[in-house]
Order: sequence, then structure tokens, then C-alpha cells
Amino acid sequence: MKISVICPTRRRKDVLCRGIDSLINSLSSTADVEFLFRFDEDDLSTLEDVMNYYYKPNSNTEFISTLITNKFKWGESTFKFIISKSASIKNNVSMKFLIGHRHHYHYLNRYLDELMYVSDGEYIVNWTDDLELM
Repeated sequence: MKISVICPTRRRKDVLCRGIDSLINSLSSTADVEFLFRFDEDDLSTLEDVMNYYYKPNSNTEFISTLITNKFKWGESTFKFIISKSASIKNNVSMKFLIGHRHHYHYLNRYLDELMYVSDGEYIVNWTDDLELM
């Protein structure tokens, strides 16, 4: 059973990483969990900060980038889908990153639709970028 943790985020690297770490630290195993993050195309500095936090900067980590277009009920969306060939250096987890058009908060469902579209999990957990387990 694979679980996909999906999280749209914007300009909240510190609380996002602290929250994801709190979730990872509470798991008995991360083998069947994947983390998917959705960034706006005008917030690439946050994406870079998160990737550098979970993957060693300037390491030999190879990322695969694909452009995906899909027609959802609300319209067509094109976004970049980035995965790593290896698990993250920190915590050894599978992470995927999406970058696309800024839909704004009132269209949060669009971010979630895109994340669910590329997820591999049988179950989906919607995580927010300001949630931390205590």
C-alpha cells in the first residue's frame, strides 16, 4: 500500500520542511510513502530552497524533468514534473516536485488536482505547508 502526501506550497520553506520532517519522523517506515509538492512558476526560489534542504546541493543527484499537459474538468493545465532518480539524502524518502501556473488560493482545488494526477499512491494525504506534528 503506497501513500502519497500532497502539499501545495508558496514561500514557506522553513515551516514546510519542519512540518514534513515532523511527519517523516513519526513514520515507522518511509518505504511506501511519497511526498509531492506543488510550486508556482514565480516562486522558484522556494523550490530551490526545499530541494537543497532534502538533496545535497551540488551533489550527483540526477533529476528528471517532464512537461505534462492534462485537461481537467476546470480546464487545461500544463506543469513541469520533476523527480529524482534517487531518494532524498535527508530522511531517504521519495519526493516529487511540480511547477506551474499560479492559480491563487481560491483555486486550491487545481493544485490538488495536479498533484493527485501524478501521484502513485493508493491513498492520498493532503498536507498543508504550515502543519507540524508535535
